[in-house]
Amino acid sequence: STQGVGSPAIVAGRNGEVLLEGGIVATAGTGSPVIDASGNVTVNNATLRANNAEEAISVNGGIITLTDCAVSGRMSDAASADAGTLPYCVSLYQGGVDSDALSTFSMTRGALTATRGDLFYVTNTKASVYLEAVALSLSEGSSLLRVVGNDGSRGMGDSGRNGADCAVIAKDQTLRGDIVVDALSSISLTLRGESDYTGTINTANTARAAKVTLEDDAVWTLTGNAYLTAFTGRVGSIVANGYTVYVNGIPLTE
Repeated sequence: STQGVGSPAIVAGRNGEVLLEGGIVATAGTGSPVIDASGNVTVNNATLRANNAEEAISVNGGIITLTDCAVSGRMSDAASADAGTLPYCVSLYQGGVDSDALSTFSMTRGALTATRGDLFYVTNTKASVYLEAVALSLSEGSSLLRVVGNDGSRGMGDSGRNGADCAVIAKDQTLRGDIVVDALSSISLTLRGESDYTGTINTANTARAAKVTLEDDAVWTLTGNAYLTAFTGRVGSIVANGYTVYVNGIPLTE
């Protein structure tokens, strides 16, 4: 465990590798994610807690692979009141202006909990997220995933040019919450197996690109209108719930 400001517990620099089997890892200071990865971090059967950080897990062009882990992030009232920070559980980004590297997060089984703020935040990077049979929990009014540019104040690219491209694959996964994408960014969501997603994508119709693929027995239940640039799968697997999916401006569902 760590207590200080700017004191992540598990750190992998560029080309560094960390393997953790079991145990409990916790941080208490602001700016102290439980994992900070520019390299490769693999954790199995562990409990990971960030109790006062802007993010529980930080992926700066690195690779994080979690299996059978319990992860939680709690944002303090004081930190969330600071306009310079945003609360999110898992952040994927690139420091600086070089965003060619891929930031990768993979989690199988276990639990991922955000007690305040968005579950995933992606900016100034190409990102890959894989989820399989993970118990996900986020606070009321928060987003499942936010793929956007940023103001550049935290060194994550130049404002106006630091959007993100994020590909999410979910297998046998229950997902709840909206996916927000801005004009600098794109999202690709693939639901496999018996995945079940309740939420909407790009409801503000701002994304540079937004693609959804429904495979196998996956189901998507709308909570608002969704605006896509591409859709693959059975339209019958979308529960419209009174809303509409538009693909390039043309209604896919009524």
